[in-house]
Amino acid sequence: MYKKSVFLILFILLTMFSGCKNRSNSIEEIKKRGVVTVITNAIFPPFEYYQGKEIKGIDIDIANEIAKDLGVKLEILDMNFDGLVVSVASGKGDFVAAGLTIDENKTKAITFSNEYIKVPQSLIVKKENVEINNVFDIKNKKIGVQIGTTSDKYIKDEINNGFLKNSDTKVIAKKEYLDLVTDLRNNRIDVIALDGFIADQLIKRNDDLRFFDRENESYALAVKKGNDELLNEINNTIKRLIDSNKINEFYFNHYCK
Repeated sequence: MYKKSVFLILFILLTMFSGCKNRSNSIEEIKKRGVVTVITNAIFPPFEYYQGKEIKGIDIDIANEIAKDLGVKLEILDMNFDGLVVSVASGKGDFVAAGLTIDENKTKAITFSNEYIKVPQSLIVKKENVEINNVFDIKNKKIGVQIGTTSDKYIKDEINNGFLKNSDTKVIAKKEYLDLVTDLRNNRIDVIALDGFIADQLIKRNDDLRFFDRENESYALAVKKGNDELLNEINNTIKRLIDSNKINEFYFNHYCK
């Protein structure tokens, strides 16, 4: 009786876990569901941001076009930036659209689409700060970064092996870039390393800040590694949007507001 009970419990648990497996992300399954799910981090204007309760932005416009080309509806899953890659790799969504910089270090888990836009990376300081005017001036300073971003990786790489090595430079990492702005204003950090589009938006709204560009980076969407079928569909949509100048239209619709 005891053995039978154990086997019954094991059978129930196996059945439960098999039902909790991540859904398939194949084109056939997406069309069968009638929904394609994009994963994003909706605090990154003009690429993704909340307007009331609705998520809008350049990436969301692109995601809607992908859904339209697939003949399905779009579902948006909003989460922290540092969870995006893990979530799409584990099948919680079909693709990522979140101002994601092409980074070869992430290609073990995901595959990037073709580039759809280039963006500058910037350093932000208080306008009254006259000590920092270029990237080399950040040595021995307290630098704020958003966790999981390219700027986060760039600063840490420079501290480990670059021009910031063996210096007294410190990194303060936060999940939300707006927390970094508060830290900057309260002199808890000296500079913020951030995406150039976000930096520009901050400067427009905060006349006590200024910024300067570091370099340009390429943005792309991403799918789970091995999901070449969906990747091809995404690349076809991106090509259509670039060729028809729709990407620029999306950019001006959101960035120039």
